[in-house]
Amino acid sequence: MKTMSVKKKTFGQKVKSRIAGLKGKPRNIATAFAMGSFIGVSPLVGMQIILSIILSFILKLNRPAAIIGVINTNWTKGLFLYPINYQIGAMILGSERQPDFSEILQGNIFRNLIEAGSDVFVAMLIGGCITGALIAVIYYQIVYIFLKKLKTSESNNQTTMKNTEEPKYALLTGASQGLGKALANELASRNINLLLVSLPDEGLEKLSQEISQQYNVEVRWFEADFSESNSVYEVAEWARNHKVFMLINNAGVGGTKSFESASPHYVDNIIQVNVRATSMLTRLMLPELKKNVDSYILNVASMASFSPFAFKTVYPASKAFVYSFSRGLQEELRGTGVYVSVIHPGPIKTNPEVTRRIEKQGVFGKMGLITTEKLAHIAIRQVFRRDSLILPGAFNKLNWLLMSIIPNYWKLLLVSRVVRREIVEEKKTPSNDIIVSHA
Repeated sequence: MKTMSVKKKTFGQKVKSRIAGLKGKPRNIATAFAMGSFIGVSPLVGMQIILSIILSFILKLNRPAAIIGVINTNWTKGLFLYPINYQIGAMILGSERQPDFSEILQGNIFRNLIEAGSDVFVAMLIGGCITGALIAVIYYQIVYIFLKKLKTSESNNQTTMKNTEEPKYALLTGASQGLGKALANELASRNINLLLVSLPDEGLEKLSQEISQQYNVEVRWFEADFSESNSVYEVAEWARNHKVFMLINNAGVGGTKSFESASPHYVDNIIQVNVRATSMLTRLMLPELKKNVDSYILNVASMASFSPFAFKTVYPASKAFVYSFSRGLQEELRGTGVYVSVIHPGPIKTNPEVTRRIEKQGVFGKMGLITTEKLAHIAIRQVFRRDSLILPGAFNKLNWLLMSIIPNYWKLLLVSRVVRREIVEEKKTPSNDIIVSHA
């Protein structure tokens, strides 16, 4: 029986592979790696990785790159860098002491350094700063040049593929207005062909023509009402006639009223559109998405996913489903080439009705307000960075952190108070039963 031997990667090849897999700008990654390399040659044994994480957070550098930089230099210290660092530091300090590094580098190195005396530790620290700075400069250049060449190669490959492959499309639901319209424009600005889906009589044909002319991309459109059970199958059957590499489940409905006063149609409509259509369209399109080398799914949830609401009840529950569904699916599809992201917008002015609702919620309701154009840009950027959880804006990140810490009892009191204000205002100016929204 024939056997195939697999050549193991060397340490250097593993480091190179890890750097190639990092997300971010080459300059940021190279700077982080250089900083990690600088810290890695210091005598702060046991604290180097923690220090690199703290500094990369403060300096907004790539944390994984900083950690890899520390690990990359760790293996060299025991061989020659520690003794060299000491000799350089001792020469600067004028010390003639010659410690036995064969003993220092055995067992608990940090404790041995402390026991060797402060003069040894300080000399190594000074010497480490000098050798670390030299190593950092060298590694910065190596990593930066490597990543730039890698990105150039990827760009050339993508250009070649675009010229030889059949056109690929992004399938986008809820595309006629608000966030959906902004997502369509953002995708088209990136030269991505579009399959747009929206409710009938919302001007989808005109929008498709405008986007196609403005960005010189192919745009196909299909009108469907996801509250009707067969519509999701009709959309999937239509979309399968095109090569779809991206699915964006943006269609969603919501509103504000007490559960008791809500009609059965109101409740059913939210479940049909937010829960059933999202999960069923994803299931129906998944075999098509897996035909590509890389494919993407973006599900639009809401900051409401992270807390129950009085007077909204069904809407945040439906968005919590979208969150949980997306996170589970991402793990299930790991390694298949299909990347799943879920975005949690806060309040956004998707249409005049939603704008009116946001205005009624007061200052708290307006916090984290973001334009649809900016939100769409963040969403698509992070999707291509394969970010599984997208929290747009600093306030929404803070909101998410607070929501994960505050007990449900207090969350209910806080968010429900905001919604009650909207209810009071709503009684003065009654609105429609269903409102398209992701707020």
